[in-house]
Amino acid sequence: MTLRNGFQSATPGATRRADFELVRRIARLEAENEALQTEVAALQALTTPTAWTAPTMTSGWTNVGGSSAPLGYRKIGDVVMVRGEISFNGSGSNPMTTLPVGFRPAVYQDFMAVNRVTFITNLMVAIDVNGTIGINGLAGAAAFGLGTILFSTSS
Repeated sequence: MTLRNGFQSATPGATRRADFELVRRIARLEAENEALQTEVAALQALTTPTAWTAPTMTSGWTNVGGSSAPLGYRKIGDVVMVRGEISFNGSGSNPMTTLPVGFRPAVYQDFMAVNRVTFITNLMVAIDVNGTIGINGLAGAAAFGLGTILFSTSS
């Protein structure tokens, strides 16, 4: 049918088909949007760090204090960060602390630590799969910086 302005009007069946296709497309886009929002939320959960947590240290260990970072750990995804400036009085126990389940490495890890007195890297930080953090090469009182240690909880 031709209207007075010269345009053709759509037939009623064609209009219904077009409306149906439009409704289907909108539903598909809404489902895709919902799936993307779910994926974004999952990625945000993986990349949002936990708060720094101060572990309980065993006898003989203390934080250096002042402007130095205290011993602490946090997790981003499956990566654990451990940092701190700590001291040992020479008569306590080694290891210094134990990380909780979920913050432990999948395999044994070791890292160098800097002696704060001599500034020589002569101490080895050992983190075992059971979560214990100890210092190898420790002979008597010492103060040292861990820097920031990073390791994965997955193998």
